[in-house]
Order: sequence, then C-alpha cells, then structure tokens
Amino acid sequence: MHPLVSVIIPTYNADKHIQRCVRSVLEQDYPSDKTEIIIADNCSDDNTTGKAQELADNIIVTKECKYTGSPYSARNRGIEASGGEVIVLLDSDCVPEKQWLSRGTEALLAQKADVVGGGVVFRLDETATFGEMYDAIMNIRMKASVEQHRMAKTVNLFIKRSVFTDIGLFPEGWRSGGDVFWTRSLTAAGKQLVYCDSARVYKPPRKLKGLLKKQWRVATAQPRVWLRQKEYLTLLIHLAKIAIPPRTIRNNIKENGKPFMTRYVYRLFLLSLIVRPVMILGNISGVFQYLFSTRKHNAS
Repeated sequence: MHPLVSVIIPTYNADKHIQRCVRSVLEQDYPSDKTEIIIADNCSDDNTTGKAQELADNIIVTKECKYTGSPYSARNRGIEASGGEVIVLLDSDCVPEKQWLSRGTEALLAQKADVVGGGVVFRLDETATFGEMYDAIMNIRMKASVEQHRMAKTVNLFIKRSVFTDIGLFPEGWRSGGDVFWTRSLTAAGKQLVYCDSARVYKPPRKLKGLLKKQWRVATAQPRVWLRQKEYLTLLIHLAKIAIPPRTIRNNIKENGKPFMTRYVYRLFLLSLIVRPVMILGNISGVFQYLFSTRKHNAS
C-alpha cells in the first residue's frame, strides 16, 4: 500500500533548471496517482512556475511573497496546501534517481521513523573548479548530519505529516538555518530521524563566488540557531575554528569526493584559509544581529 506523497519544491527564479527537477519527479517509479507535486514559489520574477506547469496539468503552485528570500516560508505554504500523508522536500536544482521516492517513503515507514534524510551526491568531474570541489566535500553531508549531529538539511527530506502537528512548521522569514533549527527541535522532542542513502538525489556544486556567498549566509544564521537552543559551547568552539586541517579535507574526499580530488588536497586546504575566516566573520556578525534583534524585541 502506497501512501499519498506530496513533493514540495521551493523555488526562486529557477526557470533554468526547474523542468529538469520536475521531470525527474514525474518519472519516478512511485505510483503517479499517489504523488502530488507542489511548486512553493518565493515570489519569482521569471517564468519558473510557468515552465513547471508546462510538464503536467495537475502541478500545484503556491506563492510566498510576504517573506521574500525565505525558502522556509515558501516550504510552509507548500505544506499548508498539501494533502499527502508523507511530505517530501526537494531543492529545485536537484535531480533524483528513479527509485528515490519509493525508497525514501519505504525507509520512512519500514524503519518507523518520523523523518528520513536522503542521500545527496554532488555532480563532479575533472573539469570542476576548486570552489566546486570544496562545496562538494564540505557541505550538505547528510549522512554525518543525521547520524552524528541529529539534524538534517531540507535539500532531500521525507517527513510524516503528523510531525508538523507535533513540532510545527519551519520558522517564518528565515533565510538560512531553519532546517537545522527545526530538525534539532524534533530530535530533542524524541522524534526519530534516520538516514537513507538509496533515496538519492544529484545536485550541482557552487563555484567560488556562490560558495562564499552561501558560507556567509549560513554563518550569519548559525548563531541564531545555537543561541535560541542555548548551545553556547557549540558557538564558542565553532568561533575558535579558523582553519580546517588537511586531514579533515582528506577524510571528506574519501567520504564524499572523487578519486581525482586527492591530488588537490593542499590546494583545497589553502582555499579553506579563505572560506573559514568568512564563516568566522559571519558567525560574529550573526551573534551581534541576534543580540540586537533580541534587545529590540524585549524593548518593544
């Protein structure tokens, strides 16, 4: 028996890759009459929704224009419009394997889990830039996030609908960090989060400029998560990490990289000397932003 599954794809100006993503969902081996696709648009000003709807007549579109720049608010609107027993969150630049939906749903039900984080594989070849290599080995390490840190990223997530009744939706208006905050909240409440490597999607890595922008955005959001959850030690330890030792990069290449990347380990280490200070400065900025917003809220 197959439960109704709602695949929610948050988008913003994604007309260059939305059809590839939606088409891969339409081609899943999961029963089509048990699948609904929801484009949760964050007020795009291109033809993202139009291109998605060209592929099927029954694609649902929701709009989130109050909190522009917040994929979590966009996801919330999609969840509110959904009817599935299982909610699946998928980034718009991802392409799932054909068995992705059936394997992720099966893992959710068979393991009696509340949330399943699926595998994320970055597409890399020997033409990849150092920024793309670094992004691929250091970011969205779903297995480690789930099994070691008890949290997950929303890039590829299977969730029982009942979880939102118990935990609530994602924090409104957040640009980054909402997935970490929400999944940590659910594991703290005793919900079961597991990893399923075979529910796999493929994602393009970022080049250096996009990587640095992403690292800054994530870094400024991290203190809000830690301070709201009173993880002061985590914040202090993170602020002390200025550079990543080459051994960590080697280990991540073995886990998430390609064999050809091993010959670039020291160049990637040098790149970390640029990336890590950006993150540290972002963390410091995030601390001050959080303290200012808290003081302003208390004053009002």
